[in-house]
Amino acid sequence: MQTYHNTALVFGSLKDALLNYEHVIPMNFTGQFMGLRPGTTGSIDKFKDPGMKDYHELGDAFGEPDQLLSLYPPSLAADPVFKVAVNMFDGFLFSYMVKTTLGEEVFDSYIKNLSRVVGSNAPANSDQLCPTAGGLQRLFGKLIADFKLSGVPVDCSGFSLAGSVENPLTNAITALQVPVIDTEKISFPQIMEFRRDGTTMKKMRNFRLFAYQQYAGKDKAFVEDDIQKRYDDYMEAVRASGFETTTKMLTSLISSKLLMGSLATSAAALLLGNTQLAFGAFGSGALLEIGKLSLQFAQQKQAIAAICRDNPVSYIAEAKDKLEG
Repeated sequence: MQTYHNTALVFGSLKDALLNYEHVIPMNFTGQFMGLRPGTTGSIDKFKDPGMKDYHELGDAFGEPDQLLSLYPPSLAADPVFKVAVNMFDGFLFSYMVKTTLGEEVFDSYIKNLSRVVGSNAPANSDQLCPTAGGLQRLFGKLIADFKLSGVPVDCSGFSLAGSVENPLTNAITALQVPVIDTEKISFPQIMEFRRDGTTMKKMRNFRLFAYQQYAGKDKAFVEDDIQKRYDDYMEAVRASGFETTTKMLTSLISSKLLMGSLATSAAALLLGNTQLAFGAFGSGALLEIGKLSLQFAQQKQAIAAICRDNPVSYIAEAKDKLEG
């Protein structure tokens, strides 16, 4: 967490992640922005029509695709092997999503059409181009290990790993009913311009990092004051943006291993007494009020947690009265 505390591996909304992290690494880029989508009959649709706003906005904001590397941490942006590894994972993930959402027959047709689009003369082997959920987990785990990204937050807002067999219960800290910038109402160029204000962006980002902040040697009162200050600064930044807002939940998933180890002096452990008491609080769905902020500690079933293993997961979801198990 020390090296990449402001970096996120992004499976979900790139717009949301750009507001909450200094550096972002899109892991699910193809399906959202590359100008291709699987059709209902397995064909490859090129969606360059005016209705595909995100595709055109991305071009306006970044120009050539390689300019997205400017969003990476500098050391990784300069590593050509990392770019290849991310692109490979993205491609396998996209294939997996096509197969699990549209079925085997449609996936086979999709692969054949894709081969024609890219001008391949060799017959396509669909089995080699679509890993299992376990295969994706191993590939992601190797990428994390090879490039020392353990502990980097994984942002999966809006992302669901369809077809995953395991939906493990994972400890979740959720800030309820939080006003957030409505990224559905703003463009990529607007977000990139807003990111130029370093002071405001720091306030935006610091609030979301509280769940992973180390508070060694601090007491509960200090932690509460620090979180409240982060939240007040965050709200000031949201208001200063001038953008429309909506109300959502900000959730951080924390594995038991992290809670026992590197996060033993985190906000979760200190607010709830100690690590062992924290486990009980997650199981019972404890609710804490810190000023105007409501925090719920509970366990959720998250398919994405199986792929992300020990990396902390963060996401934004529609606001609800209570968490779903």
